[in-house]
Amino acid sequence: MQENIKMEEFLIHLRGIIKNMQKVFNKELKSFNISSSHLLYMMLLRNYPLGLTMTKLSHMSQVDKALTSRVVKELEEKNYVYRDTNDKHLRNYNICLTEKGLEVANKINEIMKK
Repeated sequence: MQENIKMEEFLIHLRGIIKNMQKVFNKELKSFNISSSHLLYMMLLRNYPLGLTMTKLSHMSQVDKALTSRVVKELEEKNYVYRDTNDKHLRNYNICLTEKGLEVANKINEIMKK
């Protein structure tokens, strides 16, 4: 029983830390017109110049496909990502950073290093 209480306390503190980090990130990201929900996708795509499929992006971010699709659509509207046809399977496409998206992702990476 005592162990369960310690775990609950730990999870409560962890959630508080995450919320505070999101507030800091959102403040820094405001100038790029993105939020912390976009951050993970941009950082993942930054490491994959040829892009990732929606399924792979969803799996790597550990977020369901519906939310991934909404975030990708928002990033497309901001001209940070685009859909590129996957050469192996013409019906599939990769999500890739645009030049603007890569520039912003690199700037965000520098901010995160501080």
